[in-house]
Amino acid sequence: MTKRFRILAWAAAVTAGLLVLAVVALWGIAMPIRNLPEPTGPHVVGTISLDLNDDSRVEAYSLSDDPGPRRFRAQIW
Repeated sequence: MTKRFRILAWAAAVTAGLLVLAVVALWGIAMPIRNLPEPTGPHVVGTISLDLNDDSRVEAYSLSDDPGPRRFRAQIW
């Protein structure tokens, strides 16, 4: 590789990095997270998270030697 090629490759990488940084920064300005209004109806609104275990089945995708029972997490609105 010539010195000129290395300088051009470095400059292209820095330019691409700055371009990605600018796009990410502008994305946050263009797409802000908005807060939803509070519910006004008579019913309660919320979520619950459940950790479910199935002891009759072995976890198929575990990386450990003893995978244990199958586990599943669910969030219900």
